[in-house]
This record gives sequence, C-alpha cells and structure tokens, in this order.
Amino acid sequence: MVRYTIPIVASLSFAFVAGFTDIPPDFKSVFPQHLHSFIGGLSESDKNILRDVAKNYDKYGSHEKVMAAIKEKSPELAEKVEHHYQMLMEKIKKLPPPAETFIMELWQTVRKTYIEAISGHKPTPDQLKAKGEQIISKYDALPESAKADLEKNFPYITKMMKDKDLPAKLAALPLN
Repeated sequence: MVRYTIPIVASLSFAFVAGFTDIPPDFKSVFPQHLHSFIGGLSESDKNILRDVAKNYDKYGSHEKVMAAIKEKSPELAEKVEHHYQMLMEKIKKLPPPAETFIMELWQTVRKTYIEAISGHKPTPDQLKAKGEQIISKYDALPESAKADLEKNFPYITKMMKDKDLPAKLAALPLN
C-alpha cells in the first residue's frame, strides 16, 4: 500500500512548493472541494511535516510506516491524511486496471516532480511541458471505458486531461 500512500502525501503537499495561493486558478479549480478544505486548514507545521515525509519517502516501506512518521510528529495531521487516503482508496478500488494504472502513473509523476522541486532540482518550464504532454498522451491512449470510469471517479483529473493547454499551463507553474 505504500505505492498509494507516498504519492498521496506528495500530491497533498505539492501545493506547498510555491504556496497554494500561488497556484494558478486553472489548477486550483480542478482540486475537489475536500482538498481545498484540507489544504486551507493546514498549519505551517503541518505543511512542514508533509514536506519532510514526502522528501524522505525512500526510507518508508509501507503505509503503516508513512503514517507512523506523520503520527509521530502530529497525530491530528495523521488522522486527516488517513481520512483522505481512505477516500482515495475507495475511488481507486472502483477503477478497472487501465484507469488505475493511469492514476498511479499520474501520481508517481506528480510525486517525482514534487520531490525534485523540494530537493532543489526544480524542473524547467520545458520539462514541465513535456511531462504534461506525456500525461495527456497516456490519457488519450486509454480505452473509452477507462476514461468513463475516470470521469465518474476523478472528474477533476479528467477535466485537466481534456484541457489541451495543460502542457503550457504546467510550464507556467511558479516552481522556478
């Protein structure tokens, strides 16, 4: 289960690379409301904990170890992260294999990009644009049934994938 937990922690903390308020409205609008509430309710300490856990993801080998690392620093934050993790797992379990694989590859890309950024190796606009093009290509290659399942379970992600300007918008993210 760590393969799901770490991308979730990294994705939740991705918004803090430049600060959630600096994320362009096009991206903020696709976050589901529960993530707006979660992110908006985080203290600076919570944000630092998520960054630290995401930055050190290699040392964790299970969901339990990831959650223990968060819980050690903040039991309240661990409870919130676990809640969002369970919500996501319920949605992922509903997906057929092609859609599940796409979601996991997307989160792995976000996680890797985030880890690079917080480690001082911020991607260039061209690198971000290329990642966006790769993601859209993978989405476009999915069977229509998988796209329909993604639309049902992850409408905010589907909205982004249908935006052919996504690569340019990614290139404009304030990571550099």
